[in-house]
Amino acid sequence: MPRPALTPDELTEMRERILRETARIVASDGYAALSMRRLAEGLGLTAGALYRYFPTKQHVLNASWSAALDELNLRFTEADRPGREPIPVLRDICLAYARFALADRDRFRLMFLENDLGNMDEFGQRSETFANYRQVVALVQAALDAGAITAPSAVAATHVLWGSVHGVLTLMIAVKELDFGDAEQLCAFAFETALRGLGGTSLSDAVPEAG
Repeated sequence: MPRPALTPDELTEMRERILRETARIVASDGYAALSMRRLAEGLGLTAGALYRYFPTKQHVLNASWSAALDELNLRFTEADRPGREPIPVLRDICLAYARFALADRDRFRLMFLENDLGNMDEFGQRSETFANYRQVVALVQAALDAGAITAPSAVAATHVLWGSVHGVLTLMIAVKELDFGDAEQLCAFAFETALRGLGGTSLSDAVPEAG
């Protein structure tokens, strides 16, 4: 007998399970360990059943990256409300990025920390892949134009501000043996330290202490 058609809710729920398991495998063992067979085993499915949801491993990865970028876009859009000055928006976006990473560390590793062995090359060529990055560069350019910061270029300043938070997150997630204290507070401190280095005014004088 043919298998009954999945309801939209069932399809969405299973796809989300597949993406979570994908992130778990990659975070644990790297991209090289990911296969449709390994993924099916982790989900308690047959390989044939898994193909009902995604035709190839690359489709699974593309869906994983797309879902993560969609969530980041929502978080960034919430911070980038009309009428706000660029520096507070940039701070909120960087903290939104931190919360995204800390809420699902496996997914953060899948996106940014593991060797993708070229799997992301095609996805990286899509114009929408770096929409959030371009949004941040535009905000930094607005801050430069307003004289709120100084830098050789908006791209250079973007890399400094983003890198300050991304570097702290990478240490927290990759080096589990160290106590970094309040993770969100440390990310805020990293952003504001980088901001001062660009000649900007700190939004907080709080200095985090290890827990």
